[in-house]
Amino acid sequence: MLLFVVGAVVAAFSTVGGAGQIGVSPTPALSPQVMETFLLEARIIEEREASGGVTGTRIVTLTDGTITHDAQVQTVDISMTMFRARDYAETNFKDTYRYNIAA
Repeated sequence: MLLFVVGAVVAAFSTVGGAGQIGVSPTPALSPQVMETFLLEARIIEEREASGGVTGTRIVTLTDGTITHDAQVQTVDISMTMFRARDYAETNFKDTYRYNIAA
């Protein structure tokens, strides 16, 4: 599960900011070292279902005692020879969290 969280949190750190939103303070820039330390030491303090989606995505709140941050956790890992949905068919179908892990 840590792999899922690591990818989701790295992606979240790279996209947060909120500077253009009313009532939201900009998130301070964190160095890669601070992000790595957070990912190594943070613990999950809350978990809930994400709104929308069909793959069971969860939202977790992580904290290391100083920083608290939400992350999206995906655990979907589906592989099918043939996938059919209504008028659509796809061969060699794959839907996996691996496509969404930040580099």
